Amino acid sequence: MTSRRDGEQSAEFTKSARFKVGHADGCKWGFLTLPKIGRVKLRWTRDLPSTPNTVNIMRHADGSYEASFTVQVDGETDTPKPLHEACGIDMGLDSLMSIVYTDGTREKIPHPRTLKRHARRLRKLDKQLAREKKGSANHAKTRILRAKAYSRIQNQRKDMAYKLASKVAGENQAVALETLNVKGLARTHMAKSLLDANWTRIIDRIRQLGVQYGRTVKRIDRWYPSSQICSICGRRDGRKPLDVRVWKCPKCGALLDRDWNAAVNILDAAGLAESLNARGGDVRRGLAQAGRNADARETGTRRTVSLH
Repeated sequence: MTSRRDGEQSAEFTKSARFKVGHADGCKWGFLTLPKIGRVKLRWTRDLPSTPNTVNIMRHADGSYEASFTVQVDGETDTPKPLHEACGIDMGLDSLMSIVYTDGTREKIPHPRTLKRHARRLRKLDKQLAREKKGSANHAKTRILRAKAYSRIQNQRKDMAYKLASKVAGENQAVALETLNVKGLARTHMAKSLLDANWTRIIDRIRQLGVQYGRTVKRIDRWYPSSQICSICGRRDGRKPLDVRVWKCPKCGALLDRDWNAAVNILDAAGLAESLNARGGDVRRGLAQAGRNADARETGTRRTVSLH
C-alpha cells in the first residue's frame, strides 16, 4: 500500500505467508524471514509476549523501515497504583497542561515547542531544496534530509504525548478534561503552536489508557466557560484576552491564575471535586485557595515526564 500524500509505503504478511521470526533473548538484533524477500536484520525493541499473527513492514518518507507485529496477549496487564483520587486539566499554549489534584497540589507542564526548535534547520533545507533541480541526485538527497528532520519532530511529539498521557492516567483514579474544538482552532492564527502542542494525541492517549487501567475519564461540555468563572465564589466575569494570565475577581477580591483557576473549574464541572464534600469542608474552595501559595504547593519536583 502506498500513500501519495506523505510517501508512506506498507506491506502486510499474515500467517499464511509463513514469515519467520528469529530472536535470541537479551539480544538487540533479530531476524525476519519474509517470502520473496529473504532474511532481514532488524533492531529489536522489546520481546514479543506470544507468536505474532501478522507483521506489517512500513517504509517511511525518510527512507527508514519499521516492522510492526500483531500478537495476542492473555491475562491482564500491570496497572499502576494511582497517587491521586482525581485531577482537573486545563490545556493551553503558554503551559501545555495545568493540572490541579484533589489533594491541593498542582503543576504546570511547559509547552515543548518542538517545531520552533527545529525551525531554523527546516528553513535551511526548504531553501536548499527550492534551489536544486527536480530529479537530480542532490535534490533527492536534500528531500531525504528534510523528511528525516520532520520525522524527528514527529517522533519527539509522539514520545512527549505518550509519556505525558502515561503520567496522567497512571497517577490519577479519575481525570477531568475539557472538550476542545481543535479543528476550529487550527483555522486561527494560533494554528502552528496549537498543532505543535499535539492536544488531540495527548487526550486520545489518556482516554485509551483510562480504559486499559480502569480509570474514569470525564470530558466537560465544550462551551463551559472555565476561564471566566471565579473558582472561589463562582462569579462569571466574562471573556478575557489570551494575554491576561492573572486576574482579580471583582466580587471576592481573589487573585487568580488563569490556568489553575480553569483547571479547578474543570474538576468541579466534571463532578470530581464536589463528590468529595461528604468528607467535610468546601473542597472546591480549598482547591482554589491553594493557588495563593502556588510556589510552595507546585509539584515541580514530582515531574516524571521527560519532555524534549
